[in-house]
Amino acid sequence: MVLDYNFMKKEKRKGFLNALLAYIMWGILLIYWKLMKDIPSMDILCYRIVFSALFMIIVLAAAKNYYELKTLFFSIRNFILILLRSFCMGANWLIYIWGINNDHVIDCSFGYFIMPLAVIILSFIFLKEKLGVFLYKERFSESMLITFILIWTSVIVYIIHRFRNSLG
Repeated sequence: MVLDYNFMKKEKRKGFLNALLAYIMWGILLIYWKLMKDIPSMDILCYRIVFSALFMIIVLAAAKNYYELKTLFFSIRNFILILLRSFCMGANWLIYIWGINNDHVIDCSFGYFIMPLAVIILSFIFLKEKLGVFLYKERFSESMLITFILIWTSVIVYIIHRFRNSLG
């Protein structure tokens, strides 16, 4: 495989900026949800669903992706898949909003931290994914393996600590 290093540098920079913006947004969202503490979590979720759907329809229409809109609404298979995904996202949003509004900020953050790690392990076990594909290698490098072990060790230590503290 021939690698275009200029492309990789550009993509790396774009990835870094996207990650930075995501972290800033997550920090601001915590403040935003806290300001809405008096509004029931289900109401916040309903508004979020409606405005997200309207926003995406506007984005697709502005991008002139009429084919996407048509397949979205007129394909029963796509509609069912989108409905299932929407249910999962809605449950995720509701739990997150409820957790923030009920002072479970650390728990919510931990959930968002651990999810990509869990997806990596589950895809490795059940889907036989090769993790080296993301690294342009055929296997884990030693440093990546050590990093992965340290991350999971910290997760296990945190879970044990939270469990012991919750028992009193």
